Amino acid sequence: VGQCVRTKRAVRPDENVVLERADSHRSFRLSVIPIDESDRRAGGPYVMVVLNDVTRAEAMSESISYLATHDALTALPNRAAFMRGLEQAIVVTRGSGIELAVVVIELVGFTRIDHTLGPSVGDRLMQEAARRLEGHRLLSDLLGHWDRAGFGIVIQGEAGMALTLDRVKAI
Repeated sequence: VGQCVRTKRAVRPDENVVLERADSHRSFRLSVIPIDESDRRAGGPYVMVVLNDVTRAEAMSESISYLATHDALTALPNRAAFMRGLEQAIVVTRGSGIELAVVVIELVGFTRIDHTLGPSVGDRLMQEAARRLEGHRLLSDLLGHWDRAGFGIVIQGEAGMALTLDRVKAI
């Protein structure tokens, strides 16, 4: 408000105003607009404060972003997001002494199951495989749905490749 009064220009802060309650939150875009000098009354200057509720727009934006980076069937990062994560892991580990392993898991025979028993059975199989892989994943691992019959895992920071191989065997 002070900036609006000093500059006599509308002010729109970069960050939204968030009002939170125990059960929900609302997000508002704040605008502060000076009222023309000719409209001044005793005690001025005056400004108009406008709050636009952008909660739905933010939720839709987050949803679109999620859908663009995650596989709809497994809810895992999709191939593009996996590749971006792999590139970041390579940059972080290059020259640092941190080991990096990339594991590609292909479900052999999946296409035959998908074609003979139908896509709904194939979908359930993929979802179950994703669930099981998630159960073996460490927080530092990146797990992604690579393609229709495969997954990728980026493992970094293990004490040694022997430990990484033991984890892969467990999966």
